[in-house]
Amino acid sequence: MPTVMRLNSMAAVTKVGRLAQLMGGSPAFESGKADLAHLLILPALASDSPQRIERLVIPTPDSRNKQTHAKLKELETTIEFSVNGHECLSTIRSVVAVDECRGAYDLALGRSMWRYPNNPNGVLDIGGGTAIARLFAPGGALLRDADIVLPGTSHLAQRLAAAILPKVGNTANAGMIMDSIATGDYRYGNTEIDFSREFVAVRDGWVSDIRAKLKANWAPYLPSLGELLIIGGSANLLEPMCSVSKGRFKVAPKPQFFNLYGLTKEQN
Repeated sequence: MPTVMRLNSMAAVTKVGRLAQLMGGSPAFESGKADLAHLLILPALASDSPQRIERLVIPTPDSRNKQTHAKLKELETTIEFSVNGHECLSTIRSVVAVDECRGAYDLALGRSMWRYPNNPNGVLDIGGGTAIARLFAPGGALLRDADIVLPGTSHLAQRLAAAILPKVGNTANAGMIMDSIATGDYRYGNTEIDFSREFVAVRDGWVSDIRAKLKANWAPYLPSLGELLIIGGSANLLEPMCSVSKGRFKVAPKPQFFNLYGLTKEQN
């Protein structure tokens, strides 16, 4: 008899996106995602009928981390929950942790996107709280000593909040700034405050910091580095870095989903 986790009460108050902001919610990157996994996966598991998932793949910074692995293994159960008042039932048979960026590297390899497959190649995944840059040896072995944790888009938003303080008159909401950047509106909330000029200056500084850290930390690998593929929902923010790299750095097609396509082996 499988263990049933009743999550109705928690799921009922678990909001995402703009609604979460309006209700004073905290961004997921401010908490350990392994601790939130049982909630973060619920929208993806929603189904009109009971379902059985044989293998659930979840990317993590280090698939060898025993604490994270144990936390994810707790998902191997039957979960009863509610999404927008709709009752759902899902059984997860197996949860597999894989290293972040692995799917993107493998997909690029399968599509022959690496122009220098016999050299180390890298993947930079731009997240909200942090970004992670990783190098893969020819053949796909992860060079863990080359891992770099970099400031994510929340750091960009915080810098921008400070830059537009004189215009806003008080501390700007970083989440609202990130939403405006995502839409390309560059206006603060529903106001007429335009921060497009400040955005360019702050973004360029943020990009320069990332580029400098890559250069410093990957110094031993740079002479033989093939290319760097940039993924994540905010990957296009690093276009200035790509433009000065003479083609060595590039944004992946559909960057927000590129790693997912690699994990599912979906050739989209």
